[in-house]
Amino acid sequence: MYRWCAKHGRLIIWLWLLLSLAIYLPLLYLTDLSIIWLFAYLFFMATAAWAFVNGCARTLLKQAVQCLHDHCDPDPLLRETEDQLTYSRSKTYNQILQIDKCVALRYMGQFDRVLEILINLNIDQYSGTIPQNKVIYYNNLADAYIEAKDIEKAMIWQSKARQIAADMKNPKIRESLLDTLSLNDAAILILRGQYAEAELALLSQAGKQKPLVKMISAAMLFAEIGIHIGNFDAAREHLNFVITNGNKVFDVQKAKYMLDNLQNSRADNIL
Repeated sequence: MYRWCAKHGRLIIWLWLLLSLAIYLPLLYLTDLSIIWLFAYLFFMATAAWAFVNGCARTLLKQAVQCLHDHCDPDPLLRETEDQLTYSRSKTYNQILQIDKCVALRYMGQFDRVLEILINLNIDQYSGTIPQNKVIYYNNLADAYIEAKDIEKAMIWQSKARQIAADMKNPKIRESLLDTLSLNDAAILILRGQYAEAELALLSQAGKQKPLVKMISAAMLFAEIGIHIGNFDAAREHLNFVITNGNKVFDVQKAKYMLDNLQNSRADNIL
């Protein structure tokens, strides 16, 4: 039902308006209600119908995001965003769809596509973009540049994201965004060779409850730190956590590769 309603939103709105008109016109004929009330009534009903259709689409998107968060499966999110982009007419909502599509692609390891989509999206050209969406966009763009090993650009976008997040008035939203940004903070510090600082940045968020996919990302960063500082036992522990719990995300393949390298290095040392 949700999918049909979301995909046929315009039809639902027009049918709802026709039904509303069929109810109101007899009242207009039998009473002395003003025609102005008719337009006000139709506007209210159109708004209610649009909110219903939009709610159906967002429910489907939320379910797909939840599948990534809780089960480390980016496939439903990619399918859902690509499907909704074929019929959504809202520029603001399409921004969210494009960003969420990039999140799915990022966890599939398609970093080049992520960077291309985000650069072309250029969210700053839309004056009506809400601050929360800007933070998410900048964070994903910084993450894409981190994967490309472009520290300077990553730091620019990460700084912009952090500035906006720090100014958010809602403390719950602010803390959630800053918690998300902490992963990129640590990744940038690792690229700069500041491993102790990166570990502290991750540990400062370690006690907070996170979606499983974020725990996977944090474990990968802890593993990288462990390898760089020579704490190979800790690195293996984190990599095994990723392999065991990462399900379909690309990090699992990366973790297996890193673990094989660690085991081969140990075997070479023994020999």
